[in-house]
Amino acid sequence: LQPVAAVALLAAIVVSATAFGGDRLDYVVGWWAQQFVPAPVVPRTAAVIVPPVAPVAVPPRPSLASLLDAGTADREAALRRLFARWNVDYRLRAGESLCDAAWRAGLRCLGRAGTWTMLRRLDLPATLTLTTAAGDRHYVTATALGADSVTLDIAGRAITLPLGEVERVWDGAFVALWKTPDVAASELRPGADQKARVRAFQRANGLTPDGVLGEETLLRLATTTRAANVPSLVKAAP
Repeated sequence: LQPVAAVALLAAIVVSATAFGGDRLDYVVGWWAQQFVPAPVVPRTAAVIVPPVAPVAVPPRPSLASLLDAGTADREAALRRLFARWNVDYRLRAGESLCDAAWRAGLRCLGRAGTWTMLRRLDLPATLTLTTAAGDRHYVTATALGADSVTLDIAGRAITLPLGEVERVWDGAFVALWKTPDVAASELRPGADQKARVRAFQRANGLTPDGVLGEETLLRLATTTRAANVPSLVKAAP
């Protein structure tokens, strides 16, 4: 109905309904009001309320102290994991030392007391000796070294920890494996002026410039002319 006609019809119905009493009038008026008053419309711009998503609980990282147990007290087990980084099975024969086993596998061993800076420069996985406040010794293998964290193989479990947390129990003692470089394929290849080239290399790398291809010089050469199959400590940084 058009608005004018609807109003006229509503007036007529009201008049007729009045004759039947107040209750009838209320009913009629209410019914017609429902026909002409539009239902409320929710604006299209009304905000949609989304219930908040509960945060996912992240389990706390275990402390280094809580991970040191009978498993990490086994030095031989830690060394096996170090050799495994080179794809070598570590098995000592009767009367053999660690370095003997390394030599048999075409590797050389390096046992030192150093710092994170030294390990970063060597860029080689290393087994660290940790000493607790009670004097107990434990052995873990550093497999990746970043700017402020280190990933350790702790009894077969990889854990990344802040450097400061490890320093509380590490006094710098470590063992690393390395491979003698192919001197003939390097800038220090044999020749009439090899000694001069060795001295220049030693000066450039902060070594004593004696012109001798000793262990320190060979080790430095190995880190600067890294072969593809040599495991890296820094490139695997966490």
